[in-house]
Amino acid sequence: MDTYFMAHIEDLSERSRNKSIFTFSDFLNEEEQNEIIINKKKLTAFTFFGGSEGTQRKMVRFGDEDELFYSEDFPIDCIKIEPLNIKFAEEISHRDCLGAVMNLSVKRELIGDIVIRDKTAYIFVTKKICPFICENLKRIRHTDVRCTTTVFEDSSALFNLEDIEIISSSLRADCVISSLYKLSRNTADELFRGKKVFINFQLCENTSKNLKENDTVSVRGFGKFIYRCIISETKKGRLKLSLQIYK
Repeated sequence: MDTYFMAHIEDLSERSRNKSIFTFSDFLNEEEQNEIIINKKKLTAFTFFGGSEGTQRKMVRFGDEDELFYSEDFPIDCIKIEPLNIKFAEEISHRDCLGAVMNLSVKRELIGDIVIRDKTAYIFVTKKICPFICENLKRIRHTDVRCTTTVFEDSSALFNLEDIEIISSSLRADCVISSLYKLSRNTADELFRGKKVFINFQLCENTSKNLKENDTVSVRGFGKFIYRCIISETKKGRLKLSLQIYK
């Protein structure tokens, strides 16, 4: 991890402690969040939030409400992006939406999660950049769009969870990932070596780690799921597992 990153994080922590205020980062990816967790002993109290339950990209806020005797919300807005004419609108992807916003010269760290529902996109952004995006984002690909802010207390419904069942040889993380995404064990193991697997938002490089009920597993490039429980065991000793995948 870039040493500049942790120097910046430590500075936010120190400013919170010395000035008795809340300080906030921009949006962080999972590796950056993991680095903060690893170094938590050097830092003052902190919390993560990305605008809604289930987000992957999050801000970190330094400061403890009980110690500071006040509260301050995370500076996050949610923008709803919808076509002006739904009849002639194209299907848009996460990449289309991200590309359109970044083409406005908006830095990646000012953008959180992007959720696509039918032909409408919802994007979490920092409050300071929200008005600029709403004013200037007029088109995604060949579709004219309008942007409005929405209340992100209502946006938790954006992250749909689908109940599924899989058969796995064990509760080992690599076995479950291999079964869910239909990968060979070698390919699954490469994901761990490539630092692409996060369990409960912490980097996991241990392929033999057993999942526990309600563990959240994120596999970069594939998706995210929650392991719920063992449903039953087959006659050959394999496990039928209940999972919920983020859609």
